[in-house]
Order: sequence, then C-alpha cells, then structure tokens
Amino acid sequence: MNAVGARGSDRLLLSTRFALTAGFGGLLLIMAVAGIYGIGVLEKIRRNDNAIRKHFLSNNHALNDIRSQLYLSGTYVRDYLLEPEPGRAEAYLASLEEVRRQMDSALESFGHQLEPEQTQYHAELSVALSRYWQVLAPTFQWGTDQRRRQGYTARPRKRMIGREEDGRGASPAQDASA
Repeated sequence: MNAVGARGSDRLLLSTRFALTAGFGGLLLIMAVAGIYGIGVLEKIRRNDNAIRKHFLSNNHALNDIRSQLYLSGTYVRDYLLEPEPGRAEAYLASLEEVRRQMDSALESFGHQLEPEQTQYHAELSVALSRYWQVLAPTFQWGTDQRRRQGYTARPRKRMIGREEDGRGASPAQDASA
C-alpha cells in the first residue's frame, strides 16, 4: 500500500503542479494580453492627443498672427496719420495694406481649421475686423493737410469699439464729445 499510496501521491502532486502551472500560466497570459491591449489603447490616446494639440497650436498660431497684425496695423495707422511727409505717409499706407493682406490670409487660414460648430467665431471675428477696416478707410483718403489737422484728434478706435451695445468703452454720445 505504500507503493500504491506513493504513486497516488506522486500523481496528485503532478496534477497539482500541472493545475498550478496551467492556472498561473493562464493568468500570466491574460495579464500579457491585457498589457498589450493597454499599450495599444495608450498609443491611440497619444495619437489623438497629438492631433488635438496640433489643431490647437495651429488655431492659436493663426489667432496670434491676426492679433499681431491688428496691433501692427494700429501702429502704421498712427504713423500714417502723424507723418507730415507725403512720401513716408504713402510708405506707411503701403505697409498697412500689406498688414491687411497678411491679416486676411491668417483669418482665412483660421476659418479653414475650425470645426463646423465653431464657424460662428470665425464669422464674428470677420465682422469685427471688417468693421475695423471700414472705420479706418476714410482716413486713408486724407491728404497731408487733413492728416495734419485731424491726425492728432482722430479716434477711429473709439468709433469702432466704443458702443453701448457692446457693454464696453464709451457710448456714441461720449464718442461725439471726444
């Protein structure tokens, strides 16, 4: 019985080892598959994150270009209005036209990058910039004498931004008195 018991005990030991090996091996296999799947999911998230970041940076770059060109246009308008020499005033005006072309290009680029539900922002920005250039347009026709007389007192910015319906800046009555 000793031999039979030892054989049974060996078989039980082998079946227990096999069961443990199969169980832990299966567990390791499941963990490996889950790890590989997790790496795939993380890679997909990383690609999506990179696409979102690239889209954001592209939009931000276009908006920064517009902001920069708007600031530069204000500088050129000021210099144009205050310049007593007609030749230099025309050079400022030419620079201003180039800034406007660059601004329009950046605005168009920004519009192409937007999602359909964001097009209202592009439309609002387009209207605001169009209004800005419409307010400035009459000053581009001024001659040297008119620039000299009105260049120091012209306030096109107030006329463009200072409206009560915006809730910002001066009212039209305040604008007229300025």
